Amino acid sequence: MQIYNNEVQTSDTQEYIDIAKVLDEIWTEFLRHLGSITVLFLSIVAIVCACLWFRYEPVYEAYSTFVVSSGQTAEADIALALRLANSFEHGFVDSGLKSNIEDELKMDWGTDFQADVAATILEDTNFVTITVHSNDGVIAQTILELIQEYYPDIAKQIAGNITFTSIDATGILTDPTNPFQWSTVILEGCAIALVVVVVILYLYVTNKKTIHSAGDIKSHLNASCIGTIPVTGFKRRKKNANPLLVITNDRVQQSYKEAIHTLRIRIEKVMEREEKKVILVTSSLPNEGKSTISINLALSIASRGKKVLLMDGDLRAPSVHKYFTNEQMKKRKKGLSDILLNNGNIKDAIFSPSIQNLDVILGGERIEDPSRILAGKQLQLLLEEVRKSYDYIIFDSSPATMLSDTTAIAGMMDAVLFVIRQDYTKIQYAQEGLALLNESGILSLGCVMNYAEAGLSHYGYGYYGSRYNKYRYGRYERYYGKED
Repeated sequence: MQIYNNEVQTSDTQEYIDIAKVLDEIWTEFLRHLGSITVLFLSIVAIVCACLWFRYEPVYEAYSTFVVSSGQTAEADIALALRLANSFEHGFVDSGLKSNIEDELKMDWGTDFQADVAATILEDTNFVTITVHSNDGVIAQTILELIQEYYPDIAKQIAGNITFTSIDATGILTDPTNPFQWSTVILEGCAIALVVVVVILYLYVTNKKTIHSAGDIKSHLNASCIGTIPVTGFKRRKKNANPLLVITNDRVQQSYKEAIHTLRIRIEKVMEREEKKVILVTSSLPNEGKSTISINLALSIASRGKKVLLMDGDLRAPSVHKYFTNEQMKKRKKGLSDILLNNGNIKDAIFSPSIQNLDVILGGERIEDPSRILAGKQLQLLLEEVRKSYDYIIFDSSPATMLSDTTAIAGMMDAVLFVIRQDYTKIQYAQEGLALLNESGILSLGCVMNYAEAGLSHYGYGYYGSRYNKYRYGRYERYYGKED
């Protein structure tokens, strides 16, 4: 297999690229899962708002400012006010004022109600302010009134013959000092939700170990990315519109068609230089779009006047037939499995779907364990025969990582194109698949990044989008059956 060397990069550049890559992946995943993220975001905001609402306790503040006068100098009055403020807490308890307040309210302080009482002095004045904080406005006001009534006498016991006069006090308390503000709470909830979403996306991106970019293919797989096939959709639906994702379908977007043609040009250049004909198309796992790439690559080459034979070699789950219309499928005959089992000849299997320069051999009947059949001489003889009649043979095989089907036939092929689905293909599985193919000595055309997303505006795979998500690695064995 052809090996591609990585360029040497400095640590500073590598660090920058890693950060940029993570940010790019986070943004891609954000757009890809926008609906789910929106639901999660709003749920977190709702939970935060609910928690803050249930934990909210209003705080009411009642205060009264007193003037302390001893009939002496202003400096003496200031010193006296400072003395009273500093000893207030001690005197409030020892003088019995706290107990008197509990008796008046007929409630136990700290059990039946919560309140904090403090005294402060206005700097360089003889003004003492006594403040009461409580979660009940009525209680706060009542405690202050009782202090106003009893504390002047207590102050005289502490400081002697003084005048302790109230000059300012709060009236009826109607609003707490910390009103519950929904706008602030919602903003706090949004901030927390944003942090949670970013952390989740970061953890997901850094732990998913999938291929995201051409740089990943080069650094992790030591291979080149020779093409990027974008996410695409269909143009506006028409009556009896063609639902197939093929470049001959007028409803498929032009950007997708151009990407396929670019891939074809690069492949043809290598194949002509190496004088090769047979292209093996595979991937590491199912649902990466290898069959879609195979059929569109065949159509693109055929459109250039080259005679092409497309063969469905995934005998466990043949799918090439799904890319042709019912009218085209009326011409189908026997499949590859029939030839390999000696139930038909090449002429019986080849059919033309009314597309110029393109012939097709479908998979035929599904076979549970085709490894031994594919590895036999029958397939080799078939390839030798069709090489004489076609410029290119494109062989759509089963995924290379889990099953031995592809590695068993790799030596019969001329070159391999490895399909990777962006943010789906696990690095480990891609490495294993390429390593297995490398052992066969087959020429590597490189990798093609399929289902690639870029920018802020993009579409899904349209009709085939849901089919892509149907299977995962764990279901692959059930889908294809077990190997012996």
